[in-house]
Amino acid sequence: MEIQKPSTLNSIWAVAGERIKPDDSKIQQGWVVEIPPLQYENWLGNRRDTALAHINQHGIPTWDQYTRYIAGKSYVQKSDGFVYKALVDNFNANPTTDRNSWAIAFVSADSAESVKLFNGYVVVSSDLNVTPNTRYYSLTSTTLTLPSSALVGDNIIINKSPSSEVTIEVEDGSEIITLLGLATSVVIDVVDEINVVWVGSGWQTS
Repeated sequence: MEIQKPSTLNSIWAVAGERIKPDDSKIQQGWVVEIPPLQYENWLGNRRDTALAHINQHGIPTWDQYTRYIAGKSYVQKSDGFVYKALVDNFNANPTTDRNSWAIAFVSADSAESVKLFNGYVVVSSDLNVTPNTRYYSLTSTTLTLPSSALVGDNIIINKSPSSEVTIEVEDGSEIITLLGLATSVVIDVVDEINVVWVGSGWQTS
C-alpha cells in the first residue's frame, strides 16, 4: 500500500512551546517509570518534527559537523547547492573544502568539476591498463591495454595530442574487431576520438 505524504509535515511540534534538552545521559537511558517534564517531551517532539520537515524540504539532508559519515553510502547537501557523496569514512570534513573525503555526486550543467568528473578526459603520458566507460587523452605515444572482458555496451573513448601515437591492445592478447578485420593491436594516428565498444564477443573500434 502506498503511503501518502502528510500535508502537515511543516507544522512542527512545540515550535512556540517550552523546550529543554535532556542531558545526554538521559537521552541514552530513555524514559523509566516516571512522569517526564513537559519541556523534555516538547524538545523531543520538536527535534523529530524539525528533522522530518528538513528532509521533506531538502530531499537530502544538509551536511553537519556532528555526524559520522560512511564511505560510499552517505550523501549530503551543502549551501553551494550541490550534493556530495562520501569517498571515505569521515567526521567533520567539510565537503566544499575536503575533496579527499567528498566528491560531487551528480552531474550538473552549472558545475564544470562534476561534468569533468563524469565526462572529462583522464590524461595519460605512459602505458596504462584502462577502465571501461572512461575517456582518455594521451599526451605522448603510449600503449593502452583493454581488459579481457566487459559488459555489453561498455566503451572506452581515446583521444591524443597531434604529435603522438596510441596503440591499443587487449590484456590477454585477444583480437580487436576493426573495419578492416581482426587485429591484435590497433595504432591510432589520427587526431580524433576513437570509440572502442565491448560487443559481447570482443572489443570493436568505431
